[in-house]
Order: sequence, then structure tokens, then C-alpha cells
Amino acid sequence: MFSDFPLHKWILVILFIGIQCKAVDTSQQQDAQLKKLVEENIGTDYNKVFNESKMFALYIQNIPAAKIGTTYVNFIVVELKNNRLAEKGKFLYGHCVWLDPSSLEVVDMPGALKENQQPSEFKRIIVIKESKTQRP
Repeated sequence: MFSDFPLHKWILVILFIGIQCKAVDTSQQQDAQLKKLVEENIGTDYNKVFNESKMFALYIQNIPAAKIGTTYVNFIVVELKNNRLAEKGKFLYGHCVWLDPSSLEVVDMPGALKENQQPSEFKRIIVIKESKTQRP
């Protein structure tokens, strides 16, 4: 049965299987590298939000409800094609959300506003830039 299958076809099958195994290994390594990067920066309890193009992921640390307002919430943005840390920050009262595919809105308000302060004074826009390097 196998003797009817030409040698060059066997070689192609073996090469194809080898390439698939290497792709799986590379993907697993990248996943492990990404997990390590996130956990080193914001811990193991977080939410992930992709931007519209899915080129970047925003990771926001989950804080227990009892600590909201007394503990800073850390966030990072990772460029997914190469697991590059593109941005890192924190906020106390507020939020961090995608405005569009390449910018974040971060609101970091104090616990109580002073008489002439407006919430908009505590809003900042962060532009996320894609790196010029290609995925390894």
C-alpha cells in the first residue's frame, strides 16, 4: 500500500508536518511570552480588550471592589504582532478605554472634585503607535 506512494510525496508530507509542528511551537512560545509580559506588569487578574483592528490589546488590572478608589488600577497596551509593550499606565478613579484603533482615553480623577474643577480636566488621550519591526 505505502510502496505505491512516490518518495517525493512522502518527503512533502514530512516537510508539511514539520512546518506545522514548528508553527505550533512558535505560537505557544509567543503565547507564553505574552502571558509573562502581562503578569509581570499587572498581575494575573485582568480584563483584555482588543482595539478595532486587533493589532493591540489593552490589559486592565482587576481590583477588588473594596479597594476601588484606594488602589491604582494598572493597565498596559501590547502590540500583538511582536508582544511589544506599547504603553503602560495607571488610574485611581476613572477608566481606560479605546477611543479608536490607535488611541486610548484615560480618565484619572481625584476622589472629590474641587469647586471649579471639571471631570474633563482629568482626561488624557494616549496615541498608540505601531512598531516598524516585523513579527519574528
